Amino acid sequence: MLRTLTALLALSLVACTTTGPAPSSAARTAESREEREREREREREKEKESLTPATPEDAAFERALDTARSRKSWNDLRIDADCQDQTQLPRTVRLYGSGIGIWNHQRLFTVPRETLIDLLAEVDRARFSRLPDTFESDEGEGEEEGFELTCRVGVALDGTEKQAQQILEREESPVLKALADHILDVGEKLGPAGITVTSLEDGLEKIARGELAPELLTLQLLRRPEDAHSSEGGWMLRIESGEARLSRISDAGWSAPRRIRLSAADVAGLAGALAGVRPSDLPANLYSTWYQDLQIDVLNRTKSIQARQFARMTPETHGEKQQRFDQLVAALEALEARFRNAPGSR
Repeated sequence: MLRTLTALLALSLVACTTTGPAPSSAARTAESREEREREREREREKEKESLTPATPEDAAFERALDTARSRKSWNDLRIDADCQDQTQLPRTVRLYGSGIGIWNHQRLFTVPRETLIDLLAEVDRARFSRLPDTFESDEGEGEEEGFELTCRVGVALDGTEKQAQQILEREESPVLKALADHILDVGEKLGPAGITVTSLEDGLEKIARGELAPELLTLQLLRRPEDAHSSEGGWMLRIESGEARLSRISDAGWSAPRRIRLSAADVAGLAGALAGVRPSDLPANLYSTWYQDLQIDVLNRTKSIQARQFARMTPETHGEKQQRFDQLVAALEALEARFRNAPGSR
């Protein structure tokens, strides 16, 4: 009997030693999370392996990326991510190589150089240059209706540009999503403590004084004849990210834009001139012998004005406000004339 009890006790000890305690709910959750992450990583690697060979434009971007990473420097860099979260709210980040970032169009923040270098490594690791310009589901291909942009990443680097975007949420690209999250996380971490503006004029004045970066001024003036059948003299001037782009319209359509990098003093002077006319106080519709559409943005402050030969409107209808608008347009006309054939435009 004693030998029997001893044997049973030994078997119980072996069983306890072999099986051990059952894993806790937290441990099972952690294991499940780790397995999901491993599966996502396998999907990302599988997607990278299937990427198509680079186009000449992609190859140029790859060379610029290799050079920037090896030197840990660049002449011109902009990284964008625009995505919708699970509640369909937009999340946006724009980062500049000068060391500033814009979070959700609302706040300006400082970006450490090492962060930009790390992001370029992520761009390289994702083989971003090989990603297609657009990811879309079979359901959305070729259909104009139902078009929905859910995520976009764009990189401009030393004269080259590449972007990839997700259309619809089926067949989501794990590689694009992971890269976008890396970029957006920078904004989520640094953006809330950034600088904001109280009005469009406040932003313009701060740019003029050098308190805000010149990259924050975005402006576009479209000018064409009132006669829809005529294109003579029409042009479009766009200022964005410290660069001016000028396109002209002819019977053949719009020309490729001429580009020129503006100095900080150029942008500051223009911002001061714009602030002086108090654009926020101007009516949405004003008089012009041309058809003109103007929009000015600083962070999330914006003003849009359309001027043309509206019925029952004359140059005197809005009095002093019309004069201020004409003054604003004259400043942009001077800029257009200055940079039209400027050396260094491209």
